[in-house]
Amino acid sequence: MVRKKVILLPRRGHLVQINRWRSLILTILFLLTLVLTTLPSVKPGVAITPESLTPSLPCIREAAQSTGSVGRSLAEEGKCLYEQGQYAAAAIVWQKSAEEFKTQNHVLNQAMALSNLSLTYQQLGQWLEAKAAIAESLSLLQYNDNFTSSQEQDHDYKRVLAPSLDIRGRLEFTTGKAEEALATWQAAGKVYQQLGDRNGEIQNSLNQVQAMAVLGSYLPAKRLLKKLKGTIDSTTDLELKATRLLSLGKVFRQIGKLTKSQQILNESLNLATRLEIPELIGAIHLDLGNTERALWQKFKAIGKEQNAQKYFDLAKNSYQKFAKISTAKPEPKLNLLSLLLENEKEELAKSQILLPEINQSLDNLIPSRAAVISRINFAESLMKLREMQEKQGEGSMVDIGEIAEHLAIALKAADSIQDNRAKSLALGSLGGLYEQNKQLDYAINLTKKALKLSLDMSTSDIEYRWQWQIGRLLKQEGKIEEAIEYYTAAVKHLHAIRSNLLPTDPEVQFSFRDRVEPVYRELVDLLLRTDGGTKPTQEHLKQAIEQIDNLQLAELENFLGCSEKLVKINQTTNPITDPKAAIIYPIILDNKTAIILQLPEQKLKYYETIQPKNIVETTLKQLQIALINEDETPLVKKKSPEVYNWLIKPLILDLEQNKQIETLVFVPNGLLRNIPMGVLYDGNQQKYLLQNYAIAIAPRLQIFAPKPTPQNLNVLTGGVGIPQPQLNLEPIYGLEAELNTISQIAKSNPPILNQNFTKENLKKHLASDSFSAIHIKTHGKFSSDPEETFIAAYQEKINSKDFADLVQLGGKDKTKPLELLVLSACETAQGDNKAVLGLAGIAVRLGSRSAISSLWTAQDERNTELMTQFYTELLASGITKAKALQMAQLSLRNQGHSPHIWANYILVGNWL
Repeated sequence: MVRKKVILLPRRGHLVQINRWRSLILTILFLLTLVLTTLPSVKPGVAITPESLTPSLPCIREAAQSTGSVGRSLAEEGKCLYEQGQYAAAAIVWQKSAEEFKTQNHVLNQAMALSNLSLTYQQLGQWLEAKAAIAESLSLLQYNDNFTSSQEQDHDYKRVLAPSLDIRGRLEFTTGKAEEALATWQAAGKVYQQLGDRNGEIQNSLNQVQAMAVLGSYLPAKRLLKKLKGTIDSTTDLELKATRLLSLGKVFRQIGKLTKSQQILNESLNLATRLEIPELIGAIHLDLGNTERALWQKFKAIGKEQNAQKYFDLAKNSYQKFAKISTAKPEPKLNLLSLLLENEKEELAKSQILLPEINQSLDNLIPSRAAVISRINFAESLMKLREMQEKQGEGSMVDIGEIAEHLAIALKAADSIQDNRAKSLALGSLGGLYEQNKQLDYAINLTKKALKLSLDMSTSDIEYRWQWQIGRLLKQEGKIEEAIEYYTAAVKHLHAIRSNLLPTDPEVQFSFRDRVEPVYRELVDLLLRTDGGTKPTQEHLKQAIEQIDNLQLAELENFLGCSEKLVKINQTTNPITDPKAAIIYPIILDNKTAIILQLPEQKLKYYETIQPKNIVETTLKQLQIALINEDETPLVKKKSPEVYNWLIKPLILDLEQNKQIETLVFVPNGLLRNIPMGVLYDGNQQKYLLQNYAIAIAPRLQIFAPKPTPQNLNVLTGGVGIPQPQLNLEPIYGLEAELNTISQIAKSNPPILNQNFTKENLKKHLASDSFSAIHIKTHGKFSSDPEETFIAAYQEKINSKDFADLVQLGGKDKTKPLELLVLSACETAQGDNKAVLGLAGIAVRLGSRSAISSLWTAQDERNTELMTQFYTELLASGITKAKALQMAQLSLRNQGHSPHIWANYILVGNWL
């Protein structure tokens, strides 16, 4: 019998990191010297990044010259082992060092050893042991949360206290306690200031910036970064300045400021090049490549192919330059290999050239976590290469036995250094190998072993991977209920790591479709299985709705770069209270489109249309393009009925039997978000959906909970209609007519027009009154990238974050959310399949219950007519927002205008 060979699913986007300049959370190993270490960013589906892959000599303990120097010698050995990634061995030595210092009654050194022991335990995922060690250290230092450091305290005492607090902050941050971490790091910062330790103060401030980003405190983070940049610019030591700029550039990338990161890293590179320091130049090239790679992923995700190609070429060039400098190191070549494989347009031959060199450099590494993870990533890249060759119909040139050998070496090395995290990664990857080769029993066994190790360490970032993998395997075995359990657990852990670390990892944001979305979608697909003609149970339908809601929330978090606690501003415990509304969940799955209908006070109804995903998405794209172009009305009439038949026709009988229903509230996903549902056409009745129902979109019902609109709206109006050639913006006609009329209807203050529509003026007006609505008529664009989402003020663009800060921080009454945000004359980014998230994201960030905008460039005169009619109906008739928008749209349609004119508007959020 021929023995099966195994293959492996690769992880994409792995960024290898190095040595002393590679610092995100910089803590201190502090016996004799200050040594920078890294808190790795936790990436779903990607192993922890190593601090160093540099070959080095074994750690040898120096013979003690006296009794008192035994602890010192042990500490040096512990530092050496830590730097080599041999954490289990380092922990043993640090423990011995602490005990030795205790016997000698060296309290400060004992505290130092215990703090470093905590840091080492953190690397091993032994959180309870890490917490106990740092607590004992701080107890020896007589520190508590009410502690006040003074100038009179001993200098050596402070040199131990400050980094010990940094280490405690690192533990708190890693375990999801960002608020506590920020407070701890701020306390450490004060001690660094008293010490006059500028380097420690800078690195500590970079830690604080990350915690602020997680907590959504963007303005304090921006102020601190600005102060840091000034401090670094004043550094006279050019090598130190270049190093500090490198750290700053890294943090800008981690909080999503990619362009700024690139700018600062180039500044650092210029300095290092002048100084001719090869190792520093290489480190900067690697970090610069990582930033350029993130920019490539960003522009690729939002459909800007030309920009994407530019940054792909830059990233490739940066990695190649680093490879020339550091020929013996595998990091640059591993990054280059994964980059080439991630770009499906690249020729496979370019990837294959790197393989012998990487093989050789891996053989030179001593056993460490870094070496284990490098082996795993190389094996997975080889598997990706093999997979691509097979898809192209080529005979694979990658020996599958070589892949298995790399993983076997990785597992053996993980065992030898007693590193359970590395062992879990190796075992799970082996499980992936067997999964790909359809050896399901072996795959499940190996993956369960990997999961047990990760559960013992409470490492959510890898737990979710193995739960997802086991769920896939059980699904293939037909064990659906067991598979659902594992998928549900994976979603739970995935939510935990995204909530804690999303703001500090732009790579997570731009790989959302590959690493996050599939877990939710595959779970929903399992819940909605109709094998044997049976329909999903009510419990499964409720779970499917919950997971779709969770996916919508994850997408909003992904857009906003913040966790759920910052998104709950409009959440209520009973989100559906409108007896005249039906909630429709259309879900595009691989082989069908599922529709869940929620009617008031009734059981959930389930329908499905069997149609492959690629056909559905192609039709939706064609319909969207036809709507944007006024000359394509015949194509709208052709494609719109197809979508109607898929989504609405199955529900007609239920809707007709519930004649009280006036509003259809869609919770769409994927490309469905870019289609105004009112344009769906019933070929039999020859009516558009809008003619029968008001329409609203609710990306996440529990966020945009319905609540009746107050009869009186105090509306802030403003905008820019004059041409702005410096921003490449054409004039908007009818600006004054629209805004003046709306101000009169709402009995509000006069609008802020043209040259007066600036950030400062907007801030002043917001502070002068309590506004319940904002209506802005100006150019703007929505994108799934918050940095590409903006509205135009006079002579400047205001991005979504800055606009939200203006409204939230500048408003007179900060306790009441906005009832309505209207962005007239804006449009969605073409080629961005999730652009409507930009509108939803602005609404959530502002705390607005609902938002209205155009989806593509509107005709000025018709736009003004619709907006005027909308406010007239809303404020005079006392009807719902959805009904008022429906009547305004129908008014344009009844005048004979095409769908391009009247279907251009979307209501997101609270429809009442």
